[in-house]
Amino acid sequence: MLIGNVGRIEVRTFQDGKVVNASLATSERYTKRDGTQVEDTTWFNLVINGKLADVFDKYVQKGDRLYVEGRCRQRSYQTREGEDKYIWEVVVMQMQMLSAKKEDDANAAAPAPASDDLPDDFS
Repeated sequence: MLIGNVGRIEVRTFQDGKVVNASLATSERYTKRDGTQVEDTTWFNLVINGKLADVFDKYVQKGDRLYVEGRCRQRSYQTREGEDKYIWEVVVMQMQMLSAKKEDDANAAAPAPASDDLPDDFS
């Protein structure tokens, strides 16, 4: 479970649906013993598939606040130089949009559904 702000968004469309790869920044704020304020930001790679990817693509924008639930997975690839690289991703199973509706969207159609409002066959 993560809450953060959306960074980059990449949408790929295939014959059988969309896949969204996005980043999510989570922040932790604390005060050191010397009184210094610190903000620690961690970036997570998100993968959204199926009908949830359609919802994400339609309603979520860079900078939006988002709650996601999912499972972690690791995948690897090899660079052109032959070096092995490993990436951790969160495969999103549910999400909830937390950003307030923007005034630019005041004339838009219905608001985005929460993942809890989606039929069971949405993934």
